[in-house]
Amino acid sequence: MIDGMSIRKRVDWDEKQQKMIGFTDIGAGSLDSDCQEEASEVLVVMAVGLTGHWKVTLGYFLVCGITATVQAQLVRTALYKLYEVGVRAVASVMDVHATNQAMVSELGGTLVVNVMDSSFIHPSLMHAICLKC
Repeated sequence: MIDGMSIRKRVDWDEKQQKMIGFTDIGAGSLDSDCQEEASEVLVVMAVGLTGHWKVTLGYFLVCGITATVQAQLVRTALYKLYEVGVRAVASVMDVHATNQAMVSELGGTLVVNVMDSSFIHPSLMHAICLKC
């Protein structure tokens, strides 16, 4: 499951980490720059059990808008990490936000009416194909 939510822009000093927090961060840490953007959204990626009653947050990313390409890479990474620990992902759940629709295209599917195909090659298979090249 992937979902974005608006958050209030706010930058604060974190005493424990000894740095400013509240800037955009997609997993590699915030940039050490004077021109960082303040985060206005959080993108959450979760795994939810189909047969059991469990859900696990795989990651959350502080963004100020995100491209479909970056979002697709985050989803690929999440799926690959799940595969590495033996979790079989069988579906992706998201709303019909324009970025999500474009992300499906980035992953290899299409959401065009009458030719809808939301399937795509699992990242673990792509990794195996790349290793053979």
